[in-house]
Amino acid sequence: MTKYLHTMIRVSSLEDTIAFFGVLGLREIRRRPDEKGRYTNVFLAAPGDEAAAVELTYNWDPPTPWTTSTTHARPLSLRV
Repeated sequence: MTKYLHTMIRVSSLEDTIAFFGVLGLREIRRRPDEKGRYTNVFLAAPGDEAAAVELTYNWDPPTPWTTSTTHARPLSLRV
């Protein structure tokens, strides 16, 4: 059986992105900084629906310039 795990979005600001998704009702459920890989993953989910998470990936040393071709943008649909 196939199970949805999460959707990853690469972001340039964790604080701004968490605030945006907070307006939509998503809350931080887990945070995982990785010193060796130089990135932080933050997982957000709607209360009561933690199995369907959005993963935010923040690279500590982002590419310059920051473009969709370097960030590998992914679509995401939410019902509000």
